[in-house]
Amino acid sequence: MSTRTEQVGSVIQREVSQLFSEAMDESDYGLITVLRVDVLADLSEARIYVSALKNGRQLIELLEKRRGFIRRTVSPRLYLKTIPKFRFFLDTTGADAERIEMLLKR
Repeated sequence: MSTRTEQVGSVIQREVSQLFSEAMDESDYGLITVLRVDVLADLSEARIYVSALKNGRQLIELLEKRRGFIRRTVSPRLYLKTIPKFRFFLDTTGADAERIEMLLKR
């Protein structure tokens, strides 16, 4: 990734995280964390990887339905001519690491 895409990803991560902390009800999903944002080189798409303590799949479905709203809410804070389209993915690296660790302990 180029420096520009890393900077844009960092700003999107910060702003989406802030939006989640302000607007999302933690009682349904627990703590929601934006772990990383990968932005395509042409800035057309931002892949946002999130984790949640509970109901992760349901959270991704909700975020995919609401991604237009999320994009419109965050876009004034990004100061970009063209705002990337947001795509949300459940980051399972923590669960995968635990599973691998358990397998190695056997």
